[in-house]
Amino acid sequence: MQYVFKPVYFILACIVILLICVAYNQQEVLQILPVSVLEKTVPKIVAVPKIVTNITLPTYEPYEGMPFDIANTLRHTQSDIRRKINVTRYQHSKAFVITTWRSGSTFLSAYLNAHPGSFNHVEPLNYLKVSRINENQDSRADKAIDVIKNFINCKYDYAKKNWPHWPQLYVYGENKVLSPICAGGKWKSNEMCTNPQFLDRLCSIHPIQFGKTVRLPLSYAESILNEIQDLKILYLVRDPRATLQSRKGRDWCVATPSCHKPETLCGDLVNDFDSFLDLRKTFPDRIKVLRYEDMVEDMDKSLGEVVSFFGLEVQAEMKEFVLTHTDSK
Repeated sequence: MQYVFKPVYFILACIVILLICVAYNQQEVLQILPVSVLEKTVPKIVAVPKIVTNITLPTYEPYEGMPFDIANTLRHTQSDIRRKINVTRYQHSKAFVITTWRSGSTFLSAYLNAHPGSFNHVEPLNYLKVSRINENQDSRADKAIDVIKNFINCKYDYAKKNWPHWPQLYVYGENKVLSPICAGGKWKSNEMCTNPQFLDRLCSIHPIQFGKTVRLPLSYAESILNEIQDLKILYLVRDPRATLQSRKGRDWCVATPSCHKPETLCGDLVNDFDSFLDLRKTFPDRIKVLRYEDMVEDMDKSLGEVVSFFGLEVQAEMKEFVLTHTDSK
């Protein structure tokens, strides 16, 4: 009977030989195989970063009478965090950005909020109904620090006790975790959105607590850093000419004289930078400054430095955010 050569048998034989070579480390055998065969049968080896699979995520304590929908939401959220986080090292992080209106904080906040483990405390000083705490002897300053401290530590009962109409002013849409549940007025009919026991636990299972404010002078950052020992603060600053130009024509700014006065903005920036220099001496590893212009000029470098400062690693979702919200394509 005449033998018919079939290429598939030859390829299978090559694969067997390759497996034997790997097993016995006989690299010289590979040299006798045709290059064309090797290209077809040997997959290209791509370096894959080491992924931490045994990370310990924060957990939540069930409470008596916990409804099924709350327990189910917490369980699924925790599962999503574990599934999405992709890191070579791991640590919990508390990150806060202090800046002023129209200085790039919305973009930066959304970028950090894209991290799968991030829980975004959206402008916590909304509840004080102020445009900005005054630099000196403002009676609201202590309350402002209390607000930030409680939210960044996942203590939503504080809001429940102090604001009868809470969470009316909470910007759910900017928190990727709460947005599907509570945004667009859903909080009015969904009891979970006003349940501090649920919100405390939902917040605390996220390893990254993040917040930002445009309402607080940097001089108050010392109290915040002393109150929250594991917090880091990024001071975001922009050329005042660009900031004022960006504020032009906005209703909320027109109605606030201090918002569109160059002397007010420049005075605030000078005071903030003086405060930054003092804070850097006391907290050299816990405070950093970022110029908006530097971020725009070299986004990859600047955002990478911010992420590293907060002890994080850039995730796929964060890269995707930059690609879809900038011209960096």
